[in-house]
Amino acid sequence: MADANGRPVELNDVISSYRNNGMSWYTWEKYDEKGNKIPNKDRMQYKYLKVIDGGEKPSEEVLNKMLTDAQAKFDTDKTNLENNKASGITKLKNLGLTDAEIKALMRVE
Repeated sequence: MADANGRPVELNDVISSYRNNGMSWYTWEKYDEKGNKIPNKDRMQYKYLKVIDGGEKPSEEVLNKMLTDAQAKFDTDKTNLENNKASGITKLKNLGLTDAEIKALMRVE
């Protein structure tokens, strides 16, 4: 599950896009090889990934790269948003707007 800010943190956050065919192609095992119930918080690991559509299981390296790429994109997008916001505020101040006017435009209390 993505963190509170929406940043992907586990395989489950990116795995559905691996095979984007509109169908569910995987599930997570509920029981380990000894028949013990796997706690939900521990199930979203590569070793518990089960392919259910007859296709091949992607490699752990491929899925981990998808996760790190998604995290990098999230971080870059967040940084760009913060930089654009700061740049916009500077431009508004250069036009003569006060901090109060800028806050009002941005609906910031």
